[in-house]
Amino acid sequence: RALVTDWLRKRYPRSEITELNATINNTGASGGSLYGALRARRDLIAYKPDIVFVEFAVNDTNENETPVKKGVEGLLRQLLVVSQPPEVVMLYATIAQRGVHAEWHDAIASHYQVPSINMQDRVWAMIDGGKIKLAEFWPG
Repeated sequence: RALVTDWLRKRYPRSEITELNATINNTGASGGSLYGALRARRDLIAYKPDIVFVEFAVNDTNENETPVKKGVEGLLRQLLVVSQPPEVVMLYATIAQRGVHAEWHDAIASHYQVPSINMQDRVWAMIDGGKIKLAEFWPG
């Protein structure tokens, strides 16, 4: 998040770039994307963002497929139906045990033609290919 904000500020120095950090750490136990959908209007849409990056794949790791898909769809629909919808980009991070169901999120993103960036596949390809070690990526 901070890296993207810095990049945007450097790329567009004459533009006012304001970062809204609507994240809440460890929302997996609270419902992940479903919790995000419930918070969307108050904590995100109310600020009329121009671009929104969504990442709940990690938080949804231990959830069931149907509620995850409903949560992601509920969030995307809210973002996309406002009078001036933001650009939305889905991100799929990963965890040390793999197991992130990015494909559930991606199915909904594809349906709504929302672009996505799957960091999970790239990280695991690098680990599996010996380019980085698991312990280096997730120390301790």
